[in-house]
Amino acid sequence: MESRRNLLINLKVLSKLRPHQRIDTTATLFRICSPTQSLWLSLTRWWSGARRSVDIARIQTLYEKAITEVTHTDDATVILNAMRDSIVGLEHFKTTYEGDSTSVANIEYIIDVVSATLRRYGTVYTNPTIIGHVAQDVSQPSSD
Repeated sequence: MESRRNLLINLKVLSKLRPHQRIDTTATLFRICSPTQSLWLSLTRWWSGARRSVDIARIQTLYEKAITEVTHTDDATVILNAMRDSIVGLEHFKTTYEGDSTSVANIEYIIDVVSATLRRYGTVYTNPTIIGHVAQDVSQPSSD
């Protein structure tokens, strides 16, 4: 139960990411770093050998766990909703690394996998950056 709780909390943290914000995935529970923490975080990440690729890999692992949980539970609604809500944060996370095409491609891959899972389970995804405040069925390609 604790792992499900942590999974949901981390998905909620991802959903709260804003453009150009950094996330710290080194602890069990993810946290968003404030701009004043960025320099300190950069130094500690450099010292510990942490890389953005590691953060992205941890985020991908989080979604893999979420998808596994969805497939092994009778009521996946809470997890699917948290996954759906977190996509906006992933879209914002892309802006953090917009100069790194490999990182952006990895984040886009995660978004694609999550979107496919949501389609499979009939969950509607709302993306205000693409379509305003109207719900979009993720099975329909966006106009971008």
